Amino acid sequence: MSLVELAIVIVVIGIISAVALPRFGGSNADARLRAASLRIERDLALARQHAIATSAPVTVTFTAGGYSIPALPALERRASGYAVSLRESPFLASLTSIKAGPGDTLTFDMHGTPSGNCTLELTAAGRTVTLLVDDQVGRVIRP
Repeated sequence: MSLVELAIVIVVIGIISAVALPRFGGSNADARLRAASLRIERDLALARQHAIATSAPVTVTFTAGGYSIPALPALERRASGYAVSLRESPFLASLTSIKAGPGDTLTFDMHGTPSGNCTLELTAAGRTVTLLVDDQVGRVIRP
């Protein structure tokens, strides 16, 4: 292979990389949003099931950086209470809008019914997804 052929191959690889890299970045943000929204969805289902199983209300408190569910045991032994940071890897996301009950909370009663409507906007790398909690059954809906 001559030096000219090698230079042509390097230029072609550079062009392909320049086209593919922005698309990969977008899919990475989409994957982070999907992972974060699934985590929220499953944790809300866990809080609801815990409220039903213990016949006691369970409150979820949201912040821009994540959420906590004090009624559940901690994910790590050294922590106190169940807390999820959405700003850390693998999510690298934040809750940019929280429309929930007083103090940005959502409470499931002993029957698993949420205290009211809850709308969350989740943002990662400039992309946003909206999550709605159905106020009748407490399931997360992604419009």
